[in-house]
Amino acid sequence: MRSSTWNGIGNDIKKRKKALKKEIRRQYNLGTNGLRANDRQMLTQPLSTILRASTREQKYWVRTIKISRAFMQERDKNMMIGMRNVFKKWAKPPD
Repeated sequence: MRSSTWNGIGNDIKKRKKALKKEIRRQYNLGTNGLRANDRQMLTQPLSTILRASTREQKYWVRTIKISRAFMQERDKNMMIGMRNVFKKWAKPPD
């Protein structure tokens, strides 16, 4: 491979790592709101510790946090739908 090809690959890796660190900071700054209780402990470690972790560990951390937030959003949405259905039945006039 030519040197310019290797430089392009290196730049791509740097961009991905930079984007990963940006997402880690974003998720960390969102805090524990919207996380499942058992995932909140992932935010007890300092941000600097997460940023020094291996790329594999960082990707796992981000994926786990995102999945936890998505789970809670879906749970809350389903809970609201269920409550709406209960209220509709309650408010319906008797036959």
